[in-house]
Amino acid sequence: MENRLRALLTSMHSGILEVNANGELLHANRAARMMMPDLPPTPAAQGWEAEFGEGLIFRDAHGAPMAAHEGPLSEALLTEEPQRDWQFSIELMNGKVIHLMGTAEPLFGKDNRLSGVICSYQDITELIDLQHALEKQLNETKNANQELRLTHGELSRAHNLQAGFIANFSHDLRTPLSGVLGFADLLDISENIVLEEKEFLQEIIDAGDSLRMMIDSVITYSNIISGNVRIVADWHDIDVIIEKSSEAARKLCNRRGLNFEMEIINAPDKMCVDEMRLQEVLEQLLDNAVKFTE
Repeated sequence: MENRLRALLTSMHSGILEVNANGELLHANRAARMMMPDLPPTPAAQGWEAEFGEGLIFRDAHGAPMAAHEGPLSEALLTEEPQRDWQFSIELMNGKVIHLMGTAEPLFGKDNRLSGVICSYQDITELIDLQHALEKQLNETKNANQELRLTHGELSRAHNLQAGFIANFSHDLRTPLSGVLGFADLLDISENIVLEEKEFLQEIIDAGDSLRMMIDSVITYSNIISGNVRIVADWHDIDVIIEKSSEAARKLCNRRGLNFEMEIINAPDKMCVDEMRLQEVLEQLLDNAVKFTE
């Protein structure tokens, strides 16, 4: 029976150590010697752990140093109670670090006195290495996300500053331009200018209108970038919006000697739209249409 048990322990993939009640090492199977090649030959006298641990570095699950005799095997001998899932590491003489999970089971004789301990070890080095790799990847991902958030914040602030500058600068341009166009309109209706001067004046007015449209577009763009654009939709009379939007294009056509005709076919009486935004779009379309019409 004992020989069969020995054969069974030897063939197991888990590392198996067997000690008697005095702590003498009675048996170490093949898997245990592959995990811990510095184990002494069996049987080994009491205190074999000191010889085994010479030159090796033992650490617990938290990385704190521990003695060679500490662990599930010695704890089971001391307490006479099972020890479950002890995790520790051993740095071997060649510098290799192995991570082990140990479980110890005390053995009792017929008189219920402790006769020994059997301890099994699982090599969890690959799992620990994978855990460390995942933790490293997680930390790198966290750092990358933090950098992205910081970069996004800096870009947002830069965009807001840029949009604010463009909006303020465009407003400053539009103020004197309104004065120029106002005086140009007054001169246009004056009877004291000759035909050639009137043609030059129309060029000024046309260029001014184009510049005003460009400035309005820049202001709208800067508001979009800074997130200050609000869509206010309501029900409006489409004919009225189209009439308002076509006033500038109609005047521009008159100055250029073009005919402007408007026909609305099958349009609904009212639509739910943002009146100001729709008017801006229509004015831009009509302005471009007039510019490229001869």
